[in-house]
Amino acid sequence: RLTLEAATIETGDIAWFTAPTPGGPNSLGVLGFLDPPDVDVARGFFEEPFQVTLSSEVPGARIAYTLDGRRPTLEVGAVLEDAGGGPPSGSLSVDTTTTLRAAVFHDGWEPSRVVTHTYLFLEDVVHQPSLPEGLPEVWDGASQAAIAADYEMDPEIVDDPAYAADLLEGLRDIPTLSLVLDPEDLFGAEDGLYVHSQQRGETWERPVSAELILPDGSTGFHEDCGVRIHGYGWRAHANTLKHSMRLEFKAKYGKKKLDYPLFPDAPPGVDRFDSIVLRSQGSRGWQDFRDPEQA
Repeated sequence: RLTLEAATIETGDIAWFTAPTPGGPNSLGVLGFLDPPDVDVARGFFEEPFQVTLSSEVPGARIAYTLDGRRPTLEVGAVLEDAGGGPPSGSLSVDTTTTLRAAVFHDGWEPSRVVTHTYLFLEDVVHQPSLPEGLPEVWDGASQAAIAADYEMDPEIVDDPAYAADLLEGLRDIPTLSLVLDPEDLFGAEDGLYVHSQQRGETWERPVSAELILPDGSTGFHEDCGVRIHGYGWRAHANTLKHSMRLEFKAKYGKKKLDYPLFPDAPPGVDRFDSIVLRSQGSRGWQDFRDPEQA
């Protein structure tokens, strides 16, 4: 026997219920759904500092944004609002590689989806330090021996005159895929995917924003999805410091499939994907601990 509970809910207007409540009264609901903020500088490659402006047309709304990969909320990140209750807007300076994430919030309304824009300064990328501030010095995931973390591009290549002149141009010869997620989800001591690289299954999948930036700086796609470590023998840090990853497209993150012609030479119709493997080619590159000179 199913027992139903009745209740009167005053919304003050037409409301949408965002979650089902079988057997119980509806929740308060929301008055509508907010569009994401306008960002006047799109993701891409940059060489000079610039200003980027965030804005919304909704009076009384607030814009929350982060620059460290975390999903913005009114409690996480910085908040822009108009003191007089008008539409919010604000600008910030960008002078180095930056991941901007922003969303719009308003009392009684469903928050907007989070938009992500990665601004790449390639000169900074190639000279990224071996230990950036805030990241762990050691990767010591479960059932693995601790190993020194390594985040930099190899200075023997970056600073070699034989390669340095062509390096920045080479980084734009193929598309760039930017994966933006909470640093704790990737490098956290307790449950960071990369630190605990040998852990498997859906419990070791994390939400991520994926942006494909084409060589000319334009956007191929921007989608929210899940990410896991991929592979078998190359999961251990002792075998390689560069692990493969897998993107999973599911409704709980965004679209159920990636609709994009990711492989230009593929047969017609090969343009919808449930998963994408980002393969680091462990045994075919410099990272093969058994015979690295083969690279």
